[in-house]
Amino acid sequence: MNLAGLITLVILGITPWELANGPDVNDRPSPQENETVRVSIDKDGKTDAFPRYFNQLEVRKIEFDFEDTPNARRRFSVIWNGGSKGPDGFTILVDGIATGSSQRVNTERYPYTWYRSEFFFRMGSEKRHQIQIIPLKGLESALEFSAFQLSEADAPQYLAPCYESLQSLKDYQQKLGKRGALVVTPHIRIFAPADLEKDARELAKDLERAHTSLRALFSLDPIFKTTIEHFPKGHPRGWGGISGVGTIGYPIESLLRYKQMKTRDVRGIAGYTEEMTHGFKEYYRCRGTSEALGVAVQEDLIRKLVNRRTADGYWKSRHLQWQETYDAFIGAGKKNPDLKRFPENIFLTRLLNQFFRQLRNEYGEDLWPDFFKMIRQMDYPFHRAKEGERLGVYADVFSALFGRDIRQDFHEFGIDVK
Repeated sequence: MNLAGLITLVILGITPWELANGPDVNDRPSPQENETVRVSIDKDGKTDAFPRYFNQLEVRKIEFDFEDTPNARRRFSVIWNGGSKGPDGFTILVDGIATGSSQRVNTERYPYTWYRSEFFFRMGSEKRHQIQIIPLKGLESALEFSAFQLSEADAPQYLAPCYESLQSLKDYQQKLGKRGALVVTPHIRIFAPADLEKDARELAKDLERAHTSLRALFSLDPIFKTTIEHFPKGHPRGWGGISGVGTIGYPIESLLRYKQMKTRDVRGIAGYTEEMTHGFKEYYRCRGTSEALGVAVQEDLIRKLVNRRTADGYWKSRHLQWQETYDAFIGAGKKNPDLKRFPENIFLTRLLNQFFRQLRNEYGEDLWPDFFKMIRQMDYPFHRAKEGERLGVYADVFSALFGRDIRQDFHEFGIDVK
């Protein structure tokens, strides 16, 4: 067994415990003697480091030493991705006994994909225990870890904080400069100023409803929770968008607008739900449409969250905008008539939203759930497609759903795809 680059985590608390990477975490613990890195975690589960890298930076093995109830039934969850050179995987040992291996995945074929591996076992009869992570036999390409959790065996499936998210209320308050609040629900985490905690709790309830609908629309159970961080306008973490698959940085004004409007007006919630939609889309690496795909799915989502009259009022002006943009495109000989009026990313988004709307009207309300199911079932190569080829992949998926060559539809609409 290769002992080079040993990482030892000394965990003094009791289960359940969780280690998650984030923007303020030391994710490269310095090796000590024998290329060993030791990270101590106190009884409250606090630590100043996280073992992010494996089979690289002279790290070939991770060991977790901790105390736990003898003979307890546990689940160990690991959130990870491969080094894009696959195949990849790893093996788990508990108290020196091989317990299982992760799924073996070809990360060269699916780069940047996150996986959840779960291991169920009974602890030994002693108070102190050890979990080891070692390479899956014959596979030694680099891996990256995002989170670990040891939990009761029958606990809910682990949803980790997004790797781009702040991990604690303390971190948030330090960056906010005043008292804050952290609201946590099964799928949502919201950081907000303390005086807006009540509104953050109401928002979390609405976003849980949105999350339920998004899981159905995307045919997907995500690995990470969605985190919303509220900061004053101009703060670097309140940038007004999403990072990774689940970290939304929004100005406090957005929460104040929600406080005033709730879901009586789509504008009260639409910004949050659109960013959540983009986050779900990222699990499939469905890029190449600017923001059009996210907006298209967002329309179906909004119609599940508010009444029809409210939704129609919100989307009517956008439908008109898309039609007017398309008319200008046709009038200019199928080209952008005015780059100052229509910046290229906005122009492409509006054209594609008009095209997607036509497909949605023809296919019906199951278009997007079926679209994402087809991607997964038929292994369409969004992860591997080059930038100029991505619309062609969309066309191939739509062709399989509609039973005709949708590339021809793109062409007749005025968009050529490769």
